[in-house]
Amino acid sequence: MIMDPHSTTLKPRSWRHMPAPCVDHGGKEARFAYDWQRTHPSGEGLIFARPTKTGSTSFSFAMINAAKGLARRSSKDYCRFQTVHDNAIQMKYSERNRETSYLFSLLRDPNKRSVSQFFYNGLTLDRKNENPTAEYFEQFLLHNPIDLHVTYVEQLRFYPQLEGEDAVQHILQDYDFIGITERMDESMVVWSMLLDLELEDILYLKSNEGGGMASIPGQCFEVPKSFVSNEMQSFLDSQQWKTIVKWDYVLYDRANQSLDATIDKLGRLAVEKRVSRFKALQRQVEKTCRPVTKFPCSVDGVYEENHDCLEACGMPCLDTFRGSIDG
Repeated sequence: MIMDPHSTTLKPRSWRHMPAPCVDHGGKEARFAYDWQRTHPSGEGLIFARPTKTGSTSFSFAMINAAKGLARRSSKDYCRFQTVHDNAIQMKYSERNRETSYLFSLLRDPNKRSVSQFFYNGLTLDRKNENPTAEYFEQFLLHNPIDLHVTYVEQLRFYPQLEGEDAVQHILQDYDFIGITERMDESMVVWSMLLDLELEDILYLKSNEGGGMASIPGQCFEVPKSFVSNEMQSFLDSQQWKTIVKWDYVLYDRANQSLDATIDKLGRLAVEKRVSRFKALQRQVEKTCRPVTKFPCSVDGVYEENHDCLEACGMPCLDTFRGSIDG
């Protein structure tokens, strides 16, 4: 992607003709490679910079399936990928090999994301505060009590000295693709087209966290249903908060514009047809794989040690499902 100092929108990069960073691995080596790449800076492969509470788990599952698809296409066992919540500076994304890596992210409306962070992190993980008052809501968002990345700009920028418009422009130029949570199906399909992937390569099975249960290793807990009271909305409408999320909204709006421009370039009708097909396949996946997949949390909220979501939920079933389509 060409660096343009006057660019104000993301120009997604096609990776169709680039060699996939795939290798022959097996057994314990593949398991080690997966664990290592989740926690160490990575300069190659599919790299997903995951802001929290954007629906990134679903996109992460699709990416893991895509890595398998790239491996099949390359006649290899394993393709490198990384999916982490850490910030770009910690993960040294500025040092990545641009020829053999594809860096992307996912953005959600900043206010909706902040509300979701509050109910998930502030009320669920921080069990000391279970009363969703407007005062606690404001305190949580302003003082970041559990070290969240409050803004997209803070998490995605490569250099700490970048702020405001400079930070937004660099993010738009440094990332190969940015999807939009509210347009998840479109985002996944466009991403797959840029990577020259089959739709079968990006199918995923949603975890059961959307049903009100969430998990950390060894524990399940209920996530309260989110809402925004009049007092909470007053804070979100305040000049103080608008100043904090100003550049996140600029980045979000430009990423939205970029997605539209990319769809137009790929051919809107072609994308719409592919989205329709993707939705149909996803419905089949849910119907076929959910009943036979063991999730981290049972319907009774009991943590399942031997669940089927170690990498991505239901991968054995997804592999079988893909084989039935290919056959």
